[in-house]
Amino acid sequence: MQPNYMKAPLKPPPSYSALSEMTREQIIEMYDVVVGQSYTDLGSTTVNLAAKQIADANFYLQEVARRDANEINKQMLRFTKEVRYLTWVIAFLTGVVAVLTIIPLFR
Repeated sequence: MQPNYMKAPLKPPPSYSALSEMTREQIIEMYDVVVGQSYTDLGSTTVNLAAKQIADANFYLQEVARRDANEINKQMLRFTKEVRYLTWVIAFLTGVVAVLTIIPLFR
């Protein structure tokens, strides 16, 4: 009887442009397929095949991690812009308060 991973043909990882167009869910689904095939049967004759499938699975994990890191970077940039804006607002209001405090001293 043929193991499950032998029934589905192995496909190489997608090209960069194809990978860029895939959604996060599609990448996770591809990872699940590859990992499911890798651990179906780890007999002595399938070690090399399983190692390649595990490497392919790692490829998908790295892509998910890269996308997560990009999302975190975008959030940090938005946060940085908001903090910079608030800093200018606080500096302006500090100047207004300083002027309003000094005006009564000269009357």
